[in-house]
Amino acid sequence: MSSWNSWSDTIVNNHNCVFGGIYDQQGNPWAQTTGTEFAIQPAQIAHICKGISGATDLRAEGPKLSDRKFMAIEVSKEDNLAVMKQMGGESNTKVMAAVSLGKTCCVLAIASAGEHERKAKAAADAVGNSLRESGY
Repeated sequence: MSSWNSWSDTIVNNHNCVFGGIYDQQGNPWAQTTGTEFAIQPAQIAHICKGISGATDLRAEGPKLSDRKFMAIEVSKEDNLAVMKQMGGESNTKVMAAVSLGKTCCVLAIASAGEHERKAKAAADAVGNSLRESGY
């Protein structure tokens, strides 16, 4: 297992998330959870990274991840973070997602809505901070 895979595993195993990924800021995956229903596209990650940096308005445009549409509920350039809640869909399959922007990469964490939804933000924030401190 590469060191990048260990970061995506940390998001899932240590933070009760259903998906974790590390990407460059153009959306190319460095590591991501496999065997899930989420087929994250590079353009989707790149769009969210641009929103965190202030180049686009995520609240107005509503980001997508895989085939799911999200509403941005928190976007902070200062905290390098976006938190999004899934719109539509069955209540038992809804998720929360968070992206933490690093210097050269970003961290995506997706957690089930409900009692675990805050864990997406905590996971993205924790792993994102660690990677930023390491120069990524």
